[in-house]
Amino acid sequence: MVLHQFFEDTVARWPQKLALVCDGKRHTYGDLAQWAERLGVALQANGVQKGDRVVLFLENGVEAVVSIYATLKIGAVIMPVNPQTKTEKLQYLLNDARPRCLIGHKQLERVFLSALATANSVVACIVAGGVPETTAAHGVTMLDFAAAAATPGPGPDDKGVNDQDLACLIYT
Repeated sequence: MVLHQFFEDTVARWPQKLALVCDGKRHTYGDLAQWAERLGVALQANGVQKGDRVVLFLENGVEAVVSIYATLKIGAVIMPVNPQTKTEKLQYLLNDARPRCLIGHKQLERVFLSALATANSVVACIVAGGVPETTAAHGVTMLDFAAAAATPGPGPDDKGVNDQDLACLIYT
């Protein structure tokens, strides 16, 4: 069984059950699943495919949970990066792991925008809290997290995702 299937099984059984309380807001399993589905579509629409790495440069919260399940659903590999990571280390990680996408919080934009300037593999950057006024170098598509997770459309293509696929890549 693939990792995200546990989440989807819970959603199917209890879509209205409380799943997460964050910043005083309550979120059901159904809410999280809907956002993850839509974010998965946005990831695929912006070039992320099965086996690609997606850097999660996020504080703990709703965006992190949704990003994890969206990434796993499409068969991509989550690569969580500590939000206290400095620019130089993030540059190294991006150039070594060669992710296709970075999902980050706006308050961390100074660090990730500088790191993206030298990361040629990244084609999209999804920002929670609003897209930065300055855009990254090398034609990286900048997307707003809330808009990406709210855009309706058909579900992401998760065909071919299996339990032999890499789910997570952790750098220390």
